[in-house]
Amino acid sequence: MRMRLAIVIAGAVTAVVLAAQTRVNPTDPQPTCSMCPGYYVPVSELDAYTKKAVVENLLDQQVRDLDIGKAHVAIGMVHRTKLTAPAADSVAEHDQVSEVYHVIDGTATLVLGPDISNRQRRPATLQTVRELNGPGNNGSAIVNGATYSLKPGDVVVVPAGTGHWFTRIDDHIDYLMIRIDPDKLTPLKDEAASRAYLQARAPQPSSSMPRYEVDPAWPKELPGNLIMGQIGGMAVDKDDHIWVFQRPRSNTADELSAAQSPPLALCCVAAPSVLAFDTEGNLLKAWGGPGYIAQWPASEHGIFVDKQGNVWLSGNAAASNDAPEDRQILKFSTDGRLLMTIGRPAAGPDNNQETGYVGRVAAMDADETARELYVADGYGNRRVVVFDMDTGAFKRGWGAYGIPLSQIENGPLPAFSPFGRPARQFLGPVHCIKIANDGLVYVCDRTANRIQVFTKEGAFVKELFVARETLGNGSTWAIAFSNDPRQQYLFVADGRNNVVWIMDRNSGQVLGSFGRNGRNAGQFHWVHQMVADSQGNLYTGEVDTGKRIQKFVVQR
Repeated sequence: MRMRLAIVIAGAVTAVVLAAQTRVNPTDPQPTCSMCPGYYVPVSELDAYTKKAVVENLLDQQVRDLDIGKAHVAIGMVHRTKLTAPAADSVAEHDQVSEVYHVIDGTATLVLGPDISNRQRRPATLQTVRELNGPGNNGSAIVNGATYSLKPGDVVVVPAGTGHWFTRIDDHIDYLMIRIDPDKLTPLKDEAASRAYLQARAPQPSSSMPRYEVDPAWPKELPGNLIMGQIGGMAVDKDDHIWVFQRPRSNTADELSAAQSPPLALCCVAAPSVLAFDTEGNLLKAWGGPGYIAQWPASEHGIFVDKQGNVWLSGNAAASNDAPEDRQILKFSTDGRLLMTIGRPAAGPDNNQETGYVGRVAAMDADETARELYVADGYGNRRVVVFDMDTGAFKRGWGAYGIPLSQIENGPLPAFSPFGRPARQFLGPVHCIKIANDGLVYVCDRTANRIQVFTKEGAFVKELFVARETLGNGSTWAIAFSNDPRQQYLFVADGRNNVVWIMDRNSGQVLGSFGRNGRNAGQFHWVHQMVADSQGNLYTGEVDTGKRIQKFVVQR
């Protein structure tokens, strides 16, 4: 698709011969933008924004934001992808900013009207509020709205206060956006800023992106007819040993044929839950499992190994007739001796305000200098909590966007919508947590297809979206950082799409990916966990019927 449009904006300036020349009639109305220049946006620049939107899965990009005296006028490019039914809470309404659309390519159905159902205030922290549209609302539907079938060449005017709602997009729709901002709410953006944006976020040369090849011989065959089940968690210790927290109870009777009475076949029997391998694939340690201690998790999930060699474990099981909900974190020695317990068994619904126990923890990481354990809590709760590594005492916690524990909702939340405003709460599971070298804390909100980034004190920094239109059980399952000092690259294991995304850690731009759904070496089925060793190699683990670990060797 080639854009056949360029934009020229002229300030409201009366004709002059020289800048210092006196006006012919000084009693005439004065220009609202005295001596303003005109502005020109070439078609090549608009094309660049459209191509960027397609490559990087971007929705709305501001090309310019200009001061014309009594108002700001902004020019944007919008690219929307296929939509078969309206997403939840996707009606938008802006308080002060009016919009004009000029459809460039594609077809869609748009509903306009002022009567909005379930109007909800958009958070002031949203990028769209701060940089594009200013404050406003979202809603679930437009009552008695006017419906329009948009096609290339059409123009739509959306006054401030009018709800607008795409209810169907046939394949895609691209449109030029003009925003009129009389209160000058949004930041200015000139040609130089636009060039810098396009250059800074341009795709990296393919030669600079790390590449990986699967090692089909890793790990080596387990001794003693052992077999692994689903891979709940993975960790790498200071010696580059790869720790696996697997689920023996996820194996079928057929897979455990040698354990039946009488044995049905030569192989196999369930491996212990905690396994440690070296980088060559040799099994180094094996301990734990159902019945190992009374508090053993009903469903193995989180594992973290600190620099002292202590092994931290958590579970993600909901309450059942056979076992209570997993509401504890267990600290073991490297050889499996229980050292400390955080939390306690407790009946009743999950409670994000409760600090005496956790709610189905998914993952852990630590600031060992500060002796603090950071916890992704989890499948039952919707929060990050921090505990003292030596005493187990609760220190602090927060929810999505850094909200305090008191503001986290405990009841059901609306279903995820890829087209509505981002959820103010973690939709969960809060599935991963990693601390980068620069001290930023990265947290996976799995079914919301996002990674939120915080300071160690819980202040919100930014959020990165990954395969934003993914439905089902979401796209952000586990993350790892590249091994360069700046940790330039962020790797995201996506168990719904069964790929590993390679992203620029700073911008969140997707640079590439590897893997696909399948059973061959290098493919995935529900890739659930991922870790990196000090050499930059990646290790993955799968759940559902995948039940395997793989090694991906970085290519120098």
